[in-house]
Amino acid sequence: MQLFCPAKVNLALSVGKVQPNGLHPIASWMVAVEFGDAMMLAKAPDHKSHFSIRFATESLNPRQVDWPLERDLCFRAHDLLEQNLGHRLAVTVTLDKSIPTGSGLGGGSSNAAGMLVGLNRLFELDLDQDALLHLAARLGSDVPFAIAALNGQTSMIATGLGQKLEPVELSRPIHLVLVLAPFSCATRDVYKTFDHLSTTATTVDEPRVRRLANVPLMTPEGLFNDLLEPAWRVQPQLMRSMDLLRQQMNRPIYLTGSGSTMFLVVPTANLAQAVAEKVRATTCLPAMVTRTLAGG
Repeated sequence: MQLFCPAKVNLALSVGKVQPNGLHPIASWMVAVEFGDAMMLAKAPDHKSHFSIRFATESLNPRQVDWPLERDLCFRAHDLLEQNLGHRLAVTVTLDKSIPTGSGLGGGSSNAAGMLVGLNRLFELDLDQDALLHLAARLGSDVPFAIAALNGQTSMIATGLGQKLEPVELSRPIHLVLVLAPFSCATRDVYKTFDHLSTTATTVDEPRVRRLANVPLMTPEGLFNDLLEPAWRVQPQLMRSMDLLRQQMNRPIYLTGSGSTMFLVVPTANLAQAVAEKVRATTCLPAMVTRTLAGG
């Protein structure tokens, strides 16, 4: 079984004050895009699971898989589902990653969702989406959206701890230029910095996110990300890169998630190609064209 694990982009992200459990409430308009990782699953003939996780050779910004398997969200999703069911699901997993780690594009979360959805189909477990979303919420705030995206719901408002999802209909695809920085932003460090900067009670601005998502033809100037300044503090090179992009492109530059991927919104695919070429030529930063996945 082959699965495409799409990257996500936060078009708007509001973050609330950390809760006693260490988690942050959010309101975010998320979209899944036509860029992602490739996962292949097969039942293991020897009744033991095998994992091969690597970066695809054609990746724009390849990095090393330098973390232990037990920390990988794909592995953890498999382990969680086995524990939930009370029996083994022996599989051979080949994961070719294109989404950089620490990029704010939700690669690990999408891999976890791919594992849950893939195992459900491969072993005919008949778990409905609510059951999968319940498991997904235990793995991370982006995993529930990734579950929905794999089931065709590719534009959503996520609230709560990411587990409350509402569809946002897109009248047409959103064309994006992703600028994949050659460095990463550690999510944990970005949120710690957010907590340090938020000396007063920080509430989630859900109405602001909803207003943006309800505009029929999106106005990019209204997009925002509450983690922008914390990400700058954690990775000063990010601020310099965004300043350089603004100077060269004369367009709004945005950040997805906790960084480090920057993005531009453009009206057409042809213009997106031209913008990506200019980014590469004037800044030497890797840039690629993508668009929102079709729902359905």
